[in-house]
Amino acid sequence: MPGVVTCYGYDLLTLTLLAELPYSNVSFSQRLNAAGSFSGDVQLSDPGVKLLGPIPATNPSKTLTIVDLDGQIVWGGINWTRTFDSETQSLKVGGLEAWSYFARRLQAVDYTNPPLGPFWSANPADARAIVAQVVHDALLEAGSAFAGMVINLDETAPNPNPVTGSFSKSQSQAIDSMTTTLAGGGYGTGFDFAIDWDWAEGQGSFPIPTLNLSYPRRGRAFSATSPVLLTGGSAGIKYTWPEDGSKQANSIRGTASGAANLSYDTGPDASVLGGRYPLLEKAASLSTVVTQSQLETAILGDQAKREWPTTSPQFTMPIVGDPGLGTFVIGDDERIVITPDERFPAGADTVMRLAAVDVKVENDGVSTMTHTMNPPVALAPTPAPPN
Repeated sequence: MPGVVTCYGYDLLTLTLLAELPYSNVSFSQRLNAAGSFSGDVQLSDPGVKLLGPIPATNPSKTLTIVDLDGQIVWGGINWTRTFDSETQSLKVGGLEAWSYFARRLQAVDYTNPPLGPFWSANPADARAIVAQVVHDALLEAGSAFAGMVINLDETAPNPNPVTGSFSKSQSQAIDSMTTTLAGGGYGTGFDFAIDWDWAEGQGSFPIPTLNLSYPRRGRAFSATSPVLLTGGSAGIKYTWPEDGSKQANSIRGTASGAANLSYDTGPDASVLGGRYPLLEKAASLSTVVTQSQLETAILGDQAKREWPTTSPQFTMPIVGDPGLGTFVIGDDERIVITPDERFPAGADTVMRLAAVDVKVENDGVSTMTHTMNPPVALAPTPAPPN
């Protein structure tokens, strides 16, 4: 029967299987450029569950949860919290995706005078190469989790915008913070990142983590084969359509704090003002930018996300179907088709980018997932969202 979700507990350091655990009330999420979460309950009063060894298989900070759907890993992360309830005789386990480990790891090497190593072999360098080197060096230290993790610089085109990095060990920066800064340079300068998992030899075997550093973006651009989220009729997809203008900026003044006398002012977007929006301005300072063209690209990428009110619609559907959980990655473009309703009397047909997925697993009933969408990545100017 399709749609079977199975949860496994592994030793974090060796990735040795400890137990297959019958969780209930399972929910988990995936996030773009961040760590999604996991939550589930284990019933200790069940004699069969006791025989599985649920306590050592869920120890905080030293165990890993892998979630499998029909033979494919759809979530992998560290168990950080655990609560026992004596009334219900159950454990509530909470975790975050594997990337959360690097919020708890500091740079292992002084990078005041790079380059230093096989990834970061020149300066300036692709921002992803800097991150790859920092992660590589950290994983060489004794006691590191994910010591055998594959590091992949995934690209669909060469990065034309290298950056100059310098990180003193005396500042002891967290790797997550360093990565977020380098990745956040804007579309065309920054990149996307995630840790993906595969089975070595089939379900329940050795799980293999891969850190994918993707330029210019993670996920697949829109094409004829992209997933379609269809509301109304027999589709049965429910949706919400939140809009937020509090961070809107149709004119951005940018400077490069890492280089002298570099600045770029987009000026107001005429199409936005023509839509009778007021002038809304923002200042941006980018520390890793070293050239004028790079600054302009980064600022136009930022403006593309802000020139209209932010729309982050959410669509809820079964985990099995089209699209089904495991058939897409965070960052993919998806087509959204809304049949005429009270919000969109004429309907809507647009393309947006998948930014997050939240899954709720039902022991009895239909397990569902919610797709949270963002505008597709682009450089300004961009067309207005559906209205």
